Amino acid sequence: MYRYCGPLFEGFYIAIDSDGRVVCSCRDDQNSLTMTLGRVPGSSLYDIWHGEKAESIREMFRQNTPPELCLNCPFILHTDDKRKLYRTIKTPYMVFLETNSTCNLKCKRCDRERIIKNRERAHMPLEDYKAIINDLNTLEYFKVLTLYNFGEPFMHKDIYDMLLFNRAKAPFINVNISTNGLLLDSKEKQRIVAATVDQIIFSIDGSSEQSYIQYREGGVFEKAYNNMASLANEKRQAASDIDIIWRYLLFRWNDSDEELQRAIELSEKAGVRLYWHITSIPPGAPSLKYTIDDEIYTPKIKGRLWIEHPYGVLNVKRNGYDPRKWERITAQGVSDYFARYKKGNEAPAAKSVGIARKYFSMLRDRLNKRD
Repeated sequence: MYRYCGPLFEGFYIAIDSDGRVVCSCRDDQNSLTMTLGRVPGSSLYDIWHGEKAESIREMFRQNTPPELCLNCPFILHTDDKRKLYRTIKTPYMVFLETNSTCNLKCKRCDRERIIKNRERAHMPLEDYKAIINDLNTLEYFKVLTLYNFGEPFMHKDIYDMLLFNRAKAPFINVNISTNGLLLDSKEKQRIVAATVDQIIFSIDGSSEQSYIQYREGGVFEKAYNNMASLANEKRQAASDIDIIWRYLLFRWNDSDEELQRAIELSEKAGVRLYWHITSIPPGAPSLKYTIDDEIYTPKIKGRLWIEHPYGVLNVKRNGYDPRKWERITAQGVSDYFARYKKGNEAPAAKSVGIARKYFSMLRDRLNKRD
């Protein structure tokens, strides 16, 4: 049995920190100082992907002596076929791009001081961002840009210019972003997001103020929910294809039948999709009612939930190079799972290009003026 690094061999993603360091995992917030593969925009991601550091790590896996720092990584995969370790995809399919590593909340599981300490720069300059996007746009198999990691993306002063730049220069790249939702508080901001983002995840862990603030310290449930609902309304008005997801971490204080039923009703009222995320951290907080590998069963919502693994903890098994034919397989050692609410038999439909045509020319003109 051979172990190997899912990101470096399978290519399902790679991560770029706010200071431009390229690392093989979006969870590499502690080891990026020692596991840096290269830096952007000083080098191209293609050269880094095939560079000396990345190849040396792959070779360690081929010799069945992986770096010690990798042993507890949730993205370590296993195979009996050593030939798999000599087949490396030419470029990654997805890139986690962290534009900002600061946050406006103090969530219980988050050690913000350590995260910022491990970054040489908390905010990525706009010009560096543009250079990175232009570089990514040349990669053969790159399809998904995930604009978050260990910070709140909308705290970056240039985030909306970054989103506009994506659509002007790389319109066929699928753009995902995650937020606590508190800063997306104006019509103009929501209009730009609806026109430039394919999928946005709102992290709102509760369906009432009392349950929400126990984890999202410093947040306001009503404000986060109203901003999410307002964006959903903008989506309808603009005929946007943006996929809006309410991501709800399950803890012992927010997992009652009443709390979950209220979340369902609020998600339907807003017109967004609702995911429940079963987590194993922080200590003493995870739900006792819904645990890892359990089928979620509640009388009020029976048949309306199912388990799905999140992005970033998957081994993507390819069938050719058509992502629609790829199979998602659980990575070894994964501790977190998603439970997703689905209304009726309607399948989730996140389209590859989420441009609201009504606003595209306006956005392009605005970007050109800034350039």
